[in-house]
Amino acid sequence: MKNVLISLALIAGAVAASAGPVWEFSTGPGNFGDNSSEYSYGYDSITTRYDTNNSDFTFEVDYAGSNNPDVDIDRRNDTARNGWLVVNVGGNPKGEDGLAILYFDRPSGNVWAYEYNGANSPNSWATRNFLGFFSGAYTTSSSVSTISINASIINSTLLGGVQFGESVGIWFHPAFGGRLIGDSNGITRFDADRTAWYDVAYRDAVNVPAPATLLLMGLGLIGLGMRRRRRS
Repeated sequence: MKNVLISLALIAGAVAASAGPVWEFSTGPGNFGDNSSEYSYGYDSITTRYDTNNSDFTFEVDYAGSNNPDVDIDRRNDTARNGWLVVNVGGNPKGEDGLAILYFDRPSGNVWAYEYNGANSPNSWATRNFLGFFSGAYTTSSSVSTISINASIINSTLLGGVQFGESVGIWFHPAFGGRLIGDSNGITRFDADRTAWYDVAYRDAVNVPAPATLLLMGLGLIGLGMRRRRRS
């Protein structure tokens, strides 16, 4: 047992030393921008994370409870019904080349990735290359919605893809109405309605330890502690 724990301690040190950064940006609460004087949408928090070790990407929004559920076409909760998202390393993603745009849909729970055409519109899916389909990658629970994908193929295809580093830019448009139709072959129709937006550039991200690294480091510290106690 002692040898196992010592080995875990050594593994933990090696993992911690070799692991790449896991970047995370979080903010909130606040209000989305919108063009309507009738409706107003807010969020309690927005958090996005990118793991450079395996290209796992997540984007989570905790929508404000004050959002009017009657605006939603199915009147079930305060989360967006569908929408689109682009992230960038630093600058505002609008108009940038080499990025991917993610479309998400609450009724189906699916996410589609396309090459972003740089336009300030939701129509990249109709004009650019289809990059991937992620079944069940958009989940909602109460007021929280989460996009969670592995962006390895996307990031190997495009220069920017879906990733960020110590600085992040976000172009996020949640839509509280409308309809998105698509399958594993791509999107065939997207009519966004009652859209809001969250546009930011050059926001600082922090490097957070990956869960597996934390576990190994914890086991390693236990092993070193037991070794020291036995010596004393």
